[in-house]
Amino acid sequence: MAQTNIVQAEFFQSGTFSKVVFRFHDNHSDITRYTLKIKKTQKTLEYLDEKIWKASGLWREFFEIIHRLYSRRVSQMKNDIHLLTIDLLGEVVAHKADIAIHTWDRHFQFATQQEALALFAKAQESVGVWVFVFHSNDLLSDTNTFAVAVL
Repeated sequence: MAQTNIVQAEFFQSGTFSKVVFRFHDNHSDITRYTLKIKKTQKTLEYLDEKIWKASGLWREFFEIIHRLYSRRVSQMKNDIHLLTIDLLGEVVAHKADIAIHTWDRHFQFATQQEALALFAKAQESVGVWVFVFHSNDLLSDTNTFAVAVL
């Protein structure tokens, strides 16, 4: 099997400071590709910020309009990555593939099927997600090589 990136998804619960954290393999690189696409769009926003500060008159208005469009797009993409991550996590749980969960001592352990199902239900109720993508490694590793993140 080819080396796949690891996704660490941190799902936030409504009205609390709690979160549910999973690690699983991004077997088809869907999350990796989409997080990279979001990061590219965010870099465009940063570029437009610079242009707005340097421009004046009609050019400034033009860059502000483009900036608003890209801001809406990033917001929609973050919503999309939340739903995509839940969908792919559901597939991983359904196929009984390896899933690591965050423990009280800030390490990871493999989840039992019952734990995975219970925590997946919480992920489905989440209001937001932070997605971290690491280069291929052990799911339980504390020394992952960072690739990209969407917060």
